[in-house]
Amino acid sequence: MVGGGELIHLLRERIKRISFGNWGRLLSHINLPLPINISTYNSKFMSDALAQLMEDNLKQVWSERDPIRRMKAIEAIYAKDSVLYHVNDKTEGQEAINNSVTGTLNNMPKDFCFSRLKPVVINNNVGRLIWGVGPKDKPPLATGMDVAIFENGKIKSLYVFLDN
Repeated sequence: MVGGGELIHLLRERIKRISFGNWGRLLSHINLPLPINISTYNSKFMSDALAQLMEDNLKQVWSERDPIRRMKAIEAIYAKDSVLYHVNDKTEGQEAINNSVTGTLNNMPKDFCFSRLKPVVINNNVGRLIWGVGPKDKPPLATGMDVAIFENGKIKSLYVFLDN
């Protein structure tokens, strides 16, 4: 296998051998960039997509009071056989997760919502989101953390930790 630097050298030599008149001489002096590392690019793209998924979950699921709109978001964000581990409780399946979130939101004042407190961190197929909950546009009254396990670009398992 030829490395990036060797490949550029071989390409330049090949161009020199091909007769394109003045264009051949011009092309032989162009400094070609090293090839991009596709796996690094894909990893960064996937990390960004999974981080966005966690933020969407916070806004479109945990801060959404309309159960029909929330269910549509759950279907887009969670795997069909997903599991929610929510403060000493295990909930399985999208419909059950929707019902669990409804119960949580019904126990909070109407003006409360969830907000991201720190950037989402993704490590392979695991994500962490630090959140707060309280009145909109005010400091949070409680904080916690979500840890998500992803499978095929969706949340397979979500572990919810409550700090205070």
